[in-house]
Amino acid sequence: MSYKIKKQRDFIDIFGKQGSGKSFLVKKYVIPTLAKGDKPIFVIDTTGEYTSQGKDVNYKTDQVFQNTLEMCQFLVENKGTPGPGIYVLASRSNEDCQAFFEIINTAQIPCSVIVEEADKFCSSHNIDKNLGNLIDYGRHFDCDLVFLARRAAKVHKDVTSQADCIVSFRQTELNDIKPLRKLWSDAEHLPELKDHHFLVMGDKQPKKLKTFKPGTSKKI
Repeated sequence: MSYKIKKQRDFIDIFGKQGSGKSFLVKKYVIPTLAKGDKPIFVIDTTGEYTSQGKDVNYKTDQVFQNTLEMCQFLVENKGTPGPGIYVLASRSNEDCQAFFEIINTAQIPCSVIVEEADKFCSSHNIDKNLGNLIDYGRHFDCDLVFLARRAAKVHKDVTSQADCIVSFRQTELNDIKPLRKLWSDAEHLPELKDHHFLVMGDKQPKKLKTFKPGTSKKI
């Protein structure tokens, strides 16, 4: 993939239907690449994808929180500035996840935030206030964002318009292709992608997930 992790803020969107390979891509390549930096990585795991360490994982989770209370206790113990590591909020509760966004937004913790099922918190018609602030102002305190969703049409327009990089597996619905095509002309080829192949904004050729190998220059 031609997109390179920047020295400061990154904002990446990943779209694809269930089973297309979104979470695999994040676990196998995105997290290990972000982990080369000096910021903590927080994963909002509403799917249970990140709590087990399978053979497809190139990293070790440092801590798993079952709710935001556990995470708050952890932040207090670390004086609000956790060091580099991978921390998973393994909660399906919208209240827990929204409380997490409020904590990061209020404390302005430099970190990377990975959000599974992002459309739960930033739908096309509504967006969580604190998550919206992270999208708009997170760059001021070096907060990376990685959003995963099945359909581009289901997320708020700010999610796609402010992204530095968009990755998409096959999309077949015109409503999902249209918002991407406004930002990225090659999005018109998304319906043609084979299973487990994806396109990256700026690239002409699709990549195959199982054979994709990241380069040594912090590429994802």
